[in-house]
Amino acid sequence: MVAHRRLAGHDVFRGPRRWTSGQLLARPDWRFQANGEVAGDLCELERWARGREAAIEALDIGEMALPGLRRLASAIQHELTFGSGVAWIQQLPEVEPLTLRLAYLALGLCMGTPIGAYGRLYDVRDSGRSYRNEAIPVSQTRESTGVHTDSSSKEVCPRWIGLLCIRPAPKGGGSRITNALETHERLAQVDSESLDLLYQPFIRDLVTPGAVGSRSNLLRNCFPIFSEPPNPRFRYMRYWIERGHLKAGVPLLERQIAALDQLDRFLEHPDHVFRFRMETGHMMFCDNTTVAHDRDEYVDDPADPRWLSRLWLAAPGP
Repeated sequence: MVAHRRLAGHDVFRGPRRWTSGQLLARPDWRFQANGEVAGDLCELERWARGREAAIEALDIGEMALPGLRRLASAIQHELTFGSGVAWIQQLPEVEPLTLRLAYLALGLCMGTPIGAYGRLYDVRDSGRSYRNEAIPVSQTRESTGVHTDSSSKEVCPRWIGLLCIRPAPKGGGSRITNALETHERLAQVDSESLDLLYQPFIRDLVTPGAVGSRSNLLRNCFPIFSEPPNPRFRYMRYWIERGHLKAGVPLLERQIAALDQLDRFLEHPDHVFRFRMETGHMMFCDNTTVAHDRDEYVDDPADPRWLSRLWLAAPGP
């Protein structure tokens, strides 16, 4: 029995974890606002950080009460695990960037463990380079890529990812999210052959700092786009697949290209993509295994450039 026939209609593909853009818009549970208790926690973090060097690396939430942030983190974690897989936090008090980053990190530490080769928090800024010219993370450019999940490495798969907006771009840079579970079920209905191919392994390029992109390493960095429940994973960025196959000398087959084209059509369908704009103080967390994201290309202000902060988290449990 092929994968899609065994898995289509599985419980994980029903309920609140699967959504279209219209359904997400109609649901309030994934939008959060800070309350007075959270404002008090930000004051505590500001006092703690005063005069302290390397506060981001030094932060230990076990040393502080932070009742508002802990309650907010619990609600976010529930939404990521059992709800839409998306949490958008708005209307935090206006504070200094360091305090904002500490609050964001504290939320993450309440939910999981930071992972990856970039440190606890990773600044998302334009380096003036292009991922199309060299193997660098897309986050170091101002370009759009198409919807994707984070990490092209087989060995590193953050369950949850976060983004904090410290300073938005003056033009462009809007955010887009789309639900992979909805796409899976649509493909199962209209193009089961393409869905079967997406359960087979694809080579991905290696772009993590320090990774050696030898042919043997590329061939080992090979895994499916969809994997099976009860803990399904969707892992996708088309460009790194195309580059991985090209650099490894393993051309994509015509039927694989057609399957990727079909996948993109559903992921990028206007009924499936939810658009929003993050402003200063906004935070977003999402399930990196069921929700794909992207941002529009943007134009920077050299005197006041766009500045976001990213967080990769390993979640407790499977």
